[in-house]
Formats: sequence, structure tokens, C-alpha cells
Amino acid sequence: MESADARRSFIIIKSGHSYLTKWPGASPYVDWAPIIRYSEVLLNLAEARARSTNAVDATSIALLNAVRGRSDASTVFTPASFPNGVTDLETALLQERNIEFLAKV
Repeated sequence: MESADARRSFIIIKSGHSYLTKWPGASPYVDWAPIIRYSEVLLNLAEARARSTNAVDATSIALLNAVRGRSDASTVFTPASFPNGVTDLETALLQERNIEFLAKV
């Protein structure tokens, strides 16, 4: 995760341990309902396009930038960001998914 990424605010460090502050309430299970987040849809579409075309697809990059850009506008991906082609793009998409859904329940 880049240092300018706003999602870093979900993590605090106390006494050398990392804690999440994403859900400040007593329990995130008070009123459970399945939720599909828009960022999840965008990342799924970007991954599907990358895998189906087996190329560094401009639309996939734009979708990745849309998700990353709302929390870290300083990072912009271009085709040059993926020197090993679709493998690097898929890795970036999976990493973004891990960052985006940190502590997702």
C-alpha cells in the first residue's frame, strides 16, 4: 500500500501491534446483510477483461485506476507499469483487491 493511500487510516499501531479501525462499533455483525461493493465489481471486470484478452487491456487499467484513484490519486497506472504484461496486471489487480477489502467480513 502506498504511503499516500487514504486506506492506511484504517490501521493504527499501538505497542507494536496493528489494529483495524474500519469498524468502530462493538460488533460488525449487528445487522448482517450481504453487500457487493462497487469497487469489487470494477476489479472483477478488470480481471475478467485481462484474462479473456490475455493482454494489458486499456479498459482494465482504467478500472484499476478508478478504484485506486479514489483513495490515492498520486498513483496512476499506465501500460508501462506492467513490464511483464498481463501477469503483472493480474498481480496489481489482486493486490488492489487485498488492499480494498482489508478486513472485509
